[in-house]
Amino acid sequence: MLKNRNFQIQESIDTKRLKHPNAPSEKARGFFCNEEDAFAELRESSTFQIYANVRQAALELQDLTLMAKLNAGYMIAQEAKYHVKCLSTLTLYNSQM
Repeated sequence: MLKNRNFQIQESIDTKRLKHPNAPSEKARGFFCNEEDAFAELRESSTFQIYANVRQAALELQDLTLMAKLNAGYMIAQEAKYHVKCLSTLTLYNSQM
C-alpha cells in the first residue's frame, strides 16, 4: 500500500509543470526602449561596467526615467535585458556631448 501511495505522489509531481518565477518568457522588454521583443533578440546585463557607463550617461543626459530605473538597483540584479542598438545609441550620444 505504501509503495502504491508513493508512486501516486511521484506521478502527480511528475505531471505538474513546475516553472521558475524568473524563467525567461518568450518575450521581454528592453531596459532602455521599453519595447517588447523576442527574448533571443535581447542581451542580458552581465557586468557592473555596463551599469556604470549607463548611469554616467543618464546623469549627463539628465534622463530622469533612466535614472529612476537605475536607482532600483544594479542592472545585473534587475536582470535587465537590452537591445545592443539601444545601448550603442545611448553611449554614442553620450560620447558626443
